Amino acid sequence: MTPDIKKISNILTAAGKNILLPAFQEQSNIRIKHDGSIVTETDLACQHYLQRELATLSADIDFLGEEMAEAEQVACLQSNRRFWCVDPLDGTSNFATPMPLFAISVALIEAGKPTLACIHDPVRQETF
Repeated sequence: MTPDIKKISNILTAAGKNILLPAFQEQSNIRIKHDGSIVTETDLACQHYLQRELATLSADIDFLGEEMAEAEQVACLQSNRRFWCVDPLDGTSNFATPMPLFAISVALIEAGKPTLACIHDPVRQETF
């Protein structure tokens, strides 16, 4: 059963409103990841929220988040189960600058292919 896109949109909207936007004007604690990209406390908080909330839609869907450890990501990819593929703060560099060009990106992957996707821009309050 495919989760309701409206419920997914509501989860992303709430994350943008309650996590991303309040932190946008503040300088989040920024760290450099092993691949040279940056991660903020806001990335981690948003990913934790999304993992918890998406699990309420269907307990049989795994979770792969950009900020997870590589071993966890590989295990998810090798499980052959369907999973949420999540970038909790797509555009972290812009967010940290601060430049208002960032979003939350979520896709449902089934049998190795995306079957549903949702992107939310909290600054413009638009969801695609």
